[in-house]
Amino acid sequence: MGDEKGLTGHYGYDHVASMMSSRNSPLAILRRFGKLEMLNLLSLQAELMQLEEDFDIVIRENAGGKYGDFVETFDYSFMALRKAHKEIDDRLKGKVKEATKEVTKEQLVPLERGHKQYELLLRIRTKLKEYGSSPSPSSKVLRSVFQCELIGLGRQGSFACC
Repeated sequence: MGDEKGLTGHYGYDHVASMMSSRNSPLAILRRFGKLEMLNLLSLQAELMQLEEDFDIVIRENAGGKYGDFVETFDYSFMALRKAHKEIDDRLKGKVKEATKEVTKEQLVPLERGHKQYELLLRIRTKLKEYGSSPSPSSKVLRSVFQCELIGLGRQGSFACC
């Protein structure tokens, strides 16, 4: 039996996949891995929550005024934030012209603050894309999460009963 070809001329998994993919096939049954999907989503959610907390800390530090007015514009201008990030990134990669290399530590601090804030934004963006492309939990799981909230078992963003 191991050497025989199926009706489609394929062997093993290739044969099974061909049969399952044929139109109206009753054989197209796949396991869902719901528990693993939920573990993955919970893990990603925890990572996003930590990134959000880190980002909030950086914003509060930058808003304190101790780094100058330029840093405070990061709350209102993504262009200023990207500019600070690019400047530091170019310096780290050695791409800065000699004339602009000579700056004091005090002049670099605001740029470093913007670089740090923008790096966190990029990490958040990447993690959100990963989170958004993960399989969604089934409606059954969502119902049980909602029921946990209704009966008061959800605690500070986590669900003790699920």
